[in-house]
Order: sequence, then structure tokens, then C-alpha cells
Amino acid sequence: MNKKTCPNACFNEAKARREELVAELSRARRGTKARDAAAAKTRGRREAWVKEREALEKEAAKKKEVVDAMRVELDAVEEIERKAREAREAAEAKAREEEEAARASEEGERGDAEGGDTTTEEGRIVEGDESAPRDDETGAEKPADDAEETDEERGKRIASQWISDEGAEEPGPEEPEPQEFDDRVDDVDDSTFSFKSRIGGLLDRAKSFVARRADDKLTDSVSSKKDAHRRQKEALDDMESKIQELKTNIERDYGPGDAMISLLGRCFDAKIEKYKYSACPFGDATQDHVRLGSHDCVETNDDGHVTLTFNAGDSCWSGPSRSLALSLRCGEKDELVSIDEPSRCEYIGVARTPIACDPTTIDALERELRELDRLIATASSSGAKTEL
Repeated sequence: MNKKTCPNACFNEAKARREELVAELSRARRGTKARDAAAAKTRGRREAWVKEREALEKEAAKKKEVVDAMRVELDAVEEIERKAREAREAAEAKAREEEEAARASEEGERGDAEGGDTTTEEGRIVEGDESAPRDDETGAEKPADDAEETDEERGKRIASQWISDEGAEEPGPEEPEPQEFDDRVDDVDDSTFSFKSRIGGLLDRAKSFVARRADDKLTDSVSSKKDAHRRQKEALDDMESKIQELKTNIERDYGPGDAMISLLGRCFDAKIEKYKYSACPFGDATQDHVRLGSHDCVETNDDGHVTLTFNAGDSCWSGPSRSLALSLRCGEKDELVSIDEPSRCEYIGVARTPIACDPTTIDALERELRELDRLIATASSSGAKTEL
């Protein structure tokens, strides 16, 4: 085996590396303890998800029956409401038409009464008519058949007229002629018709009001049933969403021994250079407001290192969709160490987390530290140079 002789600089590098190993080994040991504590909390989580999903599926099946029954009942009530509303609207329209027709008829009859016929009945001679035959001497009206009147009869007629005029009393103040009975009857008929018309309109409006109140109550009932159905449907939707989430959690790969279940719902955040990065295992990765991708798988290489891949991020201008490969390294706490862009829109990063710590990592660090201590001890005993 060829041996290499190193100056003091090589010895100094070995000592610096040893300090790094000691710090790294200390972090790994603390990280392993944190990992064990997290694993204890998440142990049996997958089995619990399976039981929760099964119970929720049974509850959701019952809830769906309730929601479907409420939907059928709601459809029936809505159909009744629709028909009742259409019937009421049709009745109101008919009542308006009848009221308009009655009003038009009333106005027409009133117009006929005001412009009635004022001519005398045919063949009737009105008193004081100038066209009636009169006596040439007295000016009195002659009988219709004057040819048959004798002299004696004519004398008696003239005498009786004079006697009647002399015995007549002075007329008193002129009294207004009493209203004809027929005219009064006509007035009663008109007012009665108008009253009946108004009463009929009021009754129609009262019926419409009652119908509307009934429709309002039916509408309130429909609205109440809609609200109840909506609440039950939202509860069912929440159940189904939770069932789908449980299925995803159950089927997901969490790395060796389901160690990364504790990372579910957590994120690695850091401001690196001028950007704020966030990488959420089993979620999304972002650079400020730009999506670098959604987590889609866990990759474990031969040395046990785990890489989380994020794909299908926002597209670059005239380029591919963004992606991120995030390597997990052992650390005592969650922290995002670095993110670089070696290729356009393809990012790589390193995050430390207790979940990445395991006994094999500690064993490897301890072996390297022991070998380095041996070399340093040998170099110290030989002075300024040593064979490494």
C-alpha cells in the first residue's frame, strides 16, 4: 500500500474535520432521540387511519340515506309549491280580467243612462202642444172629432171653461216636480251594481291574500327543508372529503418504517438569498409565490439517504415545469439548509430533520471519528509529518 506523506496542513485539516464529526455526531444522537420520540407518537398511526376510515364510511353511508330521502321529500314539496304558485297566479289573473270587464260594463251602462231618449211617445199629444186643434173663438182645444159636435154641446163646453177659469184659485209657488219613480229605480239599480262590483273586487282580493299567505307558508316550509338538506349534505361532503384524505394517508409512502409520518402537515421554511422558500413534505414547495411543485414520492438511496421529490410546479417562460429534489439529512431540528438551481427550473435542496437520523448514521459517524482519532494520534507521536 502506497503511503502519502503530508505536511502540517494535512494534520490541521484532520483536526478540523474531527471537530465537525464531533458536532455532527452530537446532532445525530440528539436527532435520533427526537426521532424515536416522534416515532413513538406516530406508531400505529396507519392502523388508526384504517379504523377511522372504516367507521367513517359506515357513518357516511347512513348519512347518504338521510340526504337522499330529504332530497326526494324536498323535490315533492317544491313541485307542490310550484303548482300552487301557478294556480294562484292564474286565479289572480282571471280575477283581474273579470274586475276589468265588470268595471267596463258599469261605465257603459252609466253612460247609456245619462244620454237616454227624451222624445215623446209616438202618437201622444203633450199638453200645451201648439199642433193640437183649437176653437177659433175661444182658443180652446177642440175635440178630435169636431164634425159631430152640435151647437148645444159646443155652448156647454165654452161655458164650462169660463166657469172653471173664474173659480180657479191663484196658483202658489211653483213646486219642483217629483222625481219619476222609474228614474229613482234606475239610480238604485246603478248604485247597487257599483256596490256589488266593488264587493266582488274586495272578495277576490281577499281570496288572493289568503292564497298568498298559504303560498308564503308553503315557501317557508320549502326554505326550511332546503336549509336542513343543505346542512346534511355539507356534513356528508365533509365526511367524504375526510374519507378521501384518510385513504391518501393510508396509501402514501412514508419511507423506511413509516418514519416520516410525523412530517405530515409540517414544512421546512427559510429565506435563502433573496427568496423565501417553503417545502412541505406531502404538500407543496414554493419560492415566494411561485410553485416549485407538489410532493409525489419518497426516494431512498443505497446509503439510506431519503429524497423528497416535488413535481408539476409552475411552468417557466418557454421552459419546463418547475421541480424540486429535497434531500433529508440528520439533524436535531427541522431546518431548510440550502436550495440551488443547477438547471433551469430544476431545483435541488437539503433539509435537516430528526426523522432522517437512524442508528446506521450514528454508527457511520462513530467509525469515521475513531479512524480519524487514530490517524491524529499517530501524527502527533511522529512530529510535524505523518503518513495518512
